[in-house]
Amino acid sequence: MTADSASSRSVAIATNNLECERHIQYFSTIERYFVANGWKVVTDFRADLVVVCACGFHDAMYKKVCHTLAGIRESRHPEASVVILGCLPKTHAKDLADSFRGPVIPYGQEEALDRLIGARVPFSEVQAPHVFRPQEERPAEPASKAFFHIRIAEGCLRQCTFCVINKAKGALRSTSPEEVQRQYRDGLAQGYRRIFLMAEDTFAYGLDIGTTVPELVASLLAMDSDVELHFGSLHSRWLVAYGGSLVEWCRRGVVRHLHVGLQHVNEDILSKMGRPARIEDICAVLRRIKEASPAVVLSADVIVGFHGETDEKFAELVEFMKKDTLFDSVSHFGFSDVKGAPSFEFDGKLNPLLVARRWDLLKGVLGSRSYYNRTEEADDEYRKAYQATFNNDYSFCRHTFVGP
Repeated sequence: MTADSASSRSVAIATNNLECERHIQYFSTIERYFVANGWKVVTDFRADLVVVCACGFHDAMYKKVCHTLAGIRESRHPEASVVILGCLPKTHAKDLADSFRGPVIPYGQEEALDRLIGARVPFSEVQAPHVFRPQEERPAEPASKAFFHIRIAEGCLRQCTFCVINKAKGALRSTSPEEVQRQYRDGLAQGYRRIFLMAEDTFAYGLDIGTTVPELVASLLAMDSDVELHFGSLHSRWLVAYGGSLVEWCRRGVVRHLHVGLQHVNEDILSKMGRPARIEDICAVLRRIKEASPAVVLSADVIVGFHGETDEKFAELVEFMKKDTLFDSVSHFGFSDVKGAPSFEFDGKLNPLLVARRWDLLKGVLGSRSYYNRTEEADDEYRKAYQATFNNDYSFCRHTFVGP
C-alpha cells in the first residue's frame, strides 16, 4: 500500500465497545490517523481495508470479535486486509492467534500501521482527540455541554484479581502535571467547562512520579475553578485515602457526580478481588460528601457471584442495598471468569445460573436505583452506548472525533 494510492482507498473501522471513554478516544484517534493520510472512512466491510479496534476487558468481547470476523469472511473480504488493533491482541493473544491469520497490532504498537499503509503522516504525529463521540449519528454537543477529555495516566497498579486489561496497558505511567495543565488550559480556551480526567485508575495518578490527584486538581483549580470535573470509576481505596479532598470538591460544586467501584461489601470477597476495604470506612466518606453537597449524585459498580460468594455473603450485600440511602444508582454485574486473570485459577466458582439468579434478585431489591431498571424517559447517552455494546457484535466508527 503506497501513500500515493491512499486517496483512492477506503477503510472500515469497527469496534466491539462503545461504552469506555478511553476506548472511544482510541478508535477516534485511529479514524483521525486514516483521515490525515487521505483515506475515506466507510461503514461497509467491502472497504479496501477493515480495521477492528478491539476492547479485550472480558471474554465476551473476544467472542464479539470472533462473530465480527465471521461476518467479514462471509462478505468474502480477504483476511490479509483485516487488521485487529487495541487491547485484545494482548489480553487474548493465544485465542486470537488460534482464530485469525491477518495482521495483529497490539495497543501501544500502532506505528506498525505506518508501514502497513505507507503512511505519509505517521501515527506518532496524530494527536488523540479531546472531544469525541461513539458514533456519527450522535450529534456533536456544543462546548458548553460536551466533555473535554484529558488522559492523565496509562496503566494501573495491577492489583484487581478479576481484570486482564493490565496485560494490555501495563504498569502505571502518569502524565506530567505540566502537560495536564497545558491541555486543561487548551480546553478552557476552547470554551469547554466539563473536564474529564481519565485513566485506567484515575486516582492512582502520580504515585509513580511523586505526586497525587489532589495535588494535580489543586493546580488546575488554581488556574480556573469555574469547571465541572469528572473522573470515571473511583476505586474505593482512593475514596477513603482522598476523602477530605473529595468532600471539598463536592462542597464547592466542582464535582457533581462520583461513580464508586464498590464491587461488594463483604471484606473476604473484596480481599479475593484484590480490593481490600471496610464498608464502614467507605460509607463514612460518602456520608460526609452527601452532607457537604446533598445534590451530588453517587453511583456504584457491584459484582455478584464472585468466587467464594456464599449465600451468607450474598445476603450481606443484599441487606446493605436494602438499607442503603447513599447511592442514587447501582450498576450490578454477574461475575464471569476471564481467562488470563488471576481469579481464573481461584477455587469456589459459582454455577452461572446461580449468578444469574443473584443478579436478578439484586435488580429487584434495587428497584429504580438499578441501572437496568431505568425507564426510557430517564435514558441518557451512557445507557445508549452500553446497550449498543451489549446488543451488537460490532459498530462502525465514522465522524467520531470532533474538531480538525
